[in-house]
Amino acid sequence: MAEYGGCRACRHWFHDVYINEMPTCRAFPEGIPLIIFVGKEHTKPLPDQDNTIVYEPAEKPFWLTE
Repeated sequence: MAEYGGCRACRHWFHDVYINEMPTCRAFPEGIPLIIFVGKEHTKPLPDQDNTIVYEPAEKPFWLTE
């Protein structure tokens, strides 16, 4: 697996969708848990996660695609 790049470098991150000021992604559509967003690796599903989606590197980070 590629080096962990955090939420902003993940292909599942919705860089323009926020719920109650929390960033969202396919794994956490109601808001990414703060512990994940600030840097805890999300390479395995969390015990209480509703799905099995985890970090996958984006082909191109969003800031390079705009």
